[in-house]
Amino acid sequence: MGLHADGDLAAALLAAKNGDERAALLRGHSPGELAAALDSIEKTAGAGFAARDYTAALNAYQAAVALERAAGHDAKLPFYFRRAGMCYALLGRSEESIAVYREGVRAAEETGDQDMLAENLHGVAVNLYRLGQYREALAVIQREYAIVDKAGKPEGLFRNLTTYAQIRGGLGQLKQALSLYEQASEAARLSSNPADYPLTLANLGMAYGELGDYETTLRILLSIPNPTANDLDAIAITQKRLHHEAQAEISYRAAIAAATAPGQWRLRAQTLLDYA
Repeated sequence: MGLHADGDLAAALLAAKNGDERAALLRGHSPGELAAALDSIEKTAGAGFAARDYTAALNAYQAAVALERAAGHDAKLPFYFRRAGMCYALLGRSEESIAVYREGVRAAEETGDQDMLAENLHGVAVNLYRLGQYREALAVIQREYAIVDKAGKPEGLFRNLTTYAQIRGGLGQLKQALSLYEQASEAARLSSNPADYPLTLANLGMAYGELGDYETTLRILLSIPNPTANDLDAIAITQKRLHHEAQAEISYRAAIAAATAPGQWRLRAQTLLDYA
């Protein structure tokens, strides 16, 4: 037995400053001790992620990777890398996120975990898109599409097709983007996530707007059930472009009234400027 019992080992791993310190702490422990420490760290990581303490969650998932490897296992590695990649992304560290997601891709390929392979590929594509690396993102999202299309799950297809469309749009391929948004809307109709269909209507409407078809944009946006402040702002902007000033004023007022959450202050300010 090493210097630390399971609970102490978990605490020491979480306090370690780098990978070398973790490696030193992991020497000499039985499989049972490693498993108990991993269980404790998984709970810490999950709690941190749920509480949106992404720095703490990231540290715990990095410790979990070290423990899983020390135990000679690899089944959970794709999930740990995916969560670590999400933490980096949510902390605004896209380049580090991409590197970790790529480790998740390799781990998922080695374990044959197709679900986690798609998840990690998606993380790579989204963060490449955020960095403006559209051509690199396109190759990755196409690879993910082959997996989710074969799996046939509407939720995975909706998410993939939405990002696929955004990347096409980033490349200026607006007609291809529109076609992908239309496919995403069909997947959203079958999705178990109630937020998917309203979101795809907003995306589809704006895609028509990018092509200058504001009549179709407005028709689609007005069909969104329970529109958000963002949706109402988009409706107002489209009505303004169509010179429907009276209706635009009503929509702007509705958007301002709906943007009351503390995190919506930027949207509220922009809507007030547009209204002015």
